[in-house]
Amino acid sequence: MSLPNYTEAQVKALREQGVNLATAKEFAKTWNKSTKSVIAKAVSLGVYQAEVRAKRSTAKPRKADIVAAIVKATQAEKLDGLEKAPMMALSNLLKAIS
Repeated sequence: MSLPNYTEAQVKALREQGVNLATAKEFAKTWNKSTKSVIAKAVSLGVYQAEVRAKRSTAKPRKADIVAAIVKATQAEKLDGLEKAPMMALSNLLKAIS
């Protein structure tokens, strides 16, 4: 039988305190383990609390929207295949014709 990576005292400390990224870094430094290892153990114990990520404030334009704007600006009926062009090329084309 192999030795466990975490002692009962360490598991108890994780359960009692709860773990987020900052506390995982502290535990890792104290116990001479990697932060990933501490987070993985906390997740397996069900005590890890991930940080909430901020949402984007503006929506990223889609290629279809830019192609539609190019079609409107050029008054063309349709421009098949243009949506396969790189996003930067489409953006530059729209700026050039607007």
